[in-house]
Amino acid sequence: MKSVFTEVERRDNRFKISIELSGSTREGTKVDAPDEFDILCFFDNFEYLCDVEEIQELYCVQCRRKEGEHNQSYNDFFNENGLLMGNRMVKLFYLHLKECLGIPSVWKCAPGLSEDTFDIEFPSAEDLPSILCLHFLYTDAKHKEMPVSCDIVPVIRQRHWWPSFAKQDGRLNTVNIMENGCMIMCRPNKQTMLSGDVVTFLTRFTVSVYLAEFGIIQSLPKAVVDGYKLAKILLKQKHLYPPLTEITQQEIISNEEQGMDIFLSAIHPMMGVYSKRNMITSYELKNALFYELDLEPYIQNTDSLDIKTTKEWTVRIFKRVHSFISNGCFTPYFMRTLSICSPTSENSLKNIECMFCKMIITILEGSLKEIK
Repeated sequence: MKSVFTEVERRDNRFKISIELSGSTREGTKVDAPDEFDILCFFDNFEYLCDVEEIQELYCVQCRRKEGEHNQSYNDFFNENGLLMGNRMVKLFYLHLKECLGIPSVWKCAPGLSEDTFDIEFPSAEDLPSILCLHFLYTDAKHKEMPVSCDIVPVIRQRHWWPSFAKQDGRLNTVNIMENGCMIMCRPNKQTMLSGDVVTFLTRFTVSVYLAEFGIIQSLPKAVVDGYKLAKILLKQKHLYPPLTEITQQEIISNEEQGMDIFLSAIHPMMGVYSKRNMITSYELKNALFYELDLEPYIQNTDSLDIKTTKEWTVRIFKRVHSFISNGCFTPYFMRTLSICSPTSENSLKNIECMFCKMIITILEGSLKEIK
């Protein structure tokens, strides 16, 4: 992908792009086949063009052009008030990217991939700018036309900066974590009004603390990381889920129509009901891990294999998730001001989630007694 972004910059030097892998692939915590990748595209020039202003009551930010910055080539990306219009910037970037992916020479640096087996999922006009998804068929000695997807995520890095609505005083907020700062997600902020209408604000953006999350995962001992990975593996064992005997399909459909899918299961084998996500998400597992880490005064970093410690951390993660579910509210570790609550109509789903967590905890604690 580096050759593609180099070509984008050659065509339009306003788009100086630095790229980094993101997500579980970068963290080394991916438990599925390596067929999904997230690429962070840092718009380097815009990091120095803008000052970040918080909209605290909405937990989002806007980017205002720095006072005294008069480079006219960037005028198209700002409105009359000097605020960055993310849709203008990202739409043009995506158009450049789409054109450059059609150049045969950029594929020479991508063994196993071909321009002939490539597809681009370009966002509709209403959705711009959202994440751009690229689809490939990868072939090598081991794989034959394996479907691979790649999400392009445009961001603006803000070094040494954290929003006031993010946690800054925890044990995990080390000097390095704080200096790495946060990322501004270059897509407009959508908000649901009291009327129920969804309004898009083209100058308001959300903040990502992924750089901090990655820094924490990288600093952990192997046994702790393995405990998190084991939790993710167990989460995918849908045959372990208790049967949804108390839940009707109509109840699930009703909740989805209301957009209340935070705690819905992805595919439940006992009912064959499809919905959008797992009962518990890997994001909740990760934040449960962070909460537990915050209780530890010191963790010795070692790369040795320690099955007992791995299981202990998996148990701690599921116990913390169980507390999220019991309280009916999940609060991300770094965003304490943002609480994701399940509707009261999902009590039966809540019970299923609690049963699942208790079952995993019981199984692992039983095996830990055997180890002792």
